[in-house]
Amino acid sequence: MNSLDAHLLEELEIFINNSDENILFSREKFLNYHGDRFLDASILSSDQGVLTYFPASKLGSEVVSHAGCTYGGLLISGKFTPEKINKVYQNIISLYVQEGMTKLTIKLAPKGFKSIESDMEAWVLFNLGFEVERYDLWNVLDAADLLFSSQHKRNLKKFDQGSFNICQDWGYLTDFYNILKNNLFDRYGVLPVHTLEDLNNLKHRLGKKLFLRVAVDPFGVVLGGIICFQLRTRLIHAQYIAASDQGKRNSVIDGIFRNCYLSLKNNERLSYGGSLVGTNHNHSLLRHKHQMGGKPVGQFVVTKHLNL
Repeated sequence: MNSLDAHLLEELEIFINNSDENILFSREKFLNYHGDRFLDASILSSDQGVLTYFPASKLGSEVVSHAGCTYGGLLISGKFTPEKINKVYQNIISLYVQEGMTKLTIKLAPKGFKSIESDMEAWVLFNLGFEVERYDLWNVLDAADLLFSSQHKRNLKKFDQGSFNICQDWGYLTDFYNILKNNLFDRYGVLPVHTLEDLNNLKHRLGKKLFLRVAVDPFGVVLGGIICFQLRTRLIHAQYIAASDQGKRNSVIDGIFRNCYLSLKNNERLSYGGSLVGTNHNHSLLRHKHQMGGKPVGQFVVTKHLNL
């Protein structure tokens, strides 16, 4: 499973680069940056010119699609039907059983995050005996349906009373990262999943598809920011959101997100990320994202014991 055909890997990257497929499925630009942190268990094949790719990692005898990514699941370069997806997944399961794997977990992409819609993929997997391990909730704003709460409008009024500048500049990464790191450690006792080195590595790989927007005071002090991925042509995802205490008092996150959603074009979407993940119910975060127009979008995490 760890040795993928070099020619097919090249075809895969060409397909992702020339289509509107999610950039996180690119091994060259995203998944490989993890290095040796995850043991690769991906499956890549070609049948009559149609590529099928299942990004996955393994720990012991358990496989996850993908431990190094917020979601995974199947990628097919040609036309697909439920019957075709079912056949591909049957082959994937058979290969993992032959390799002695005992459990397969798939973090399905939220709706609209890749070409195969999650509802179709989930239907196939349920019929193959997968069970729901958890159901997460994301918030996504649609450029064609900008509806905001009165609280968000009040926050914007407070932000506009200050002399803050919003800019898109990766040069502020270290300042923003320090705010992010302090916030996560003070509130949850954890550090960001990505190190500063990781983020700079990803920026080198992804270029304009990874960007940072910050709010800066008149003295050049960063008060808050948002790191975003351009996942697809019409989909931007906010990965990291953080503000200093002064930034929180001045509602800079509301101001930065306004800058983001006002720059959206028709049919573009802005993902605020997850709020309710498994049993971790951050209702205040969900409420804030809802106030900024983010509508709930579900994400299934499904699992199957392969030795049954």
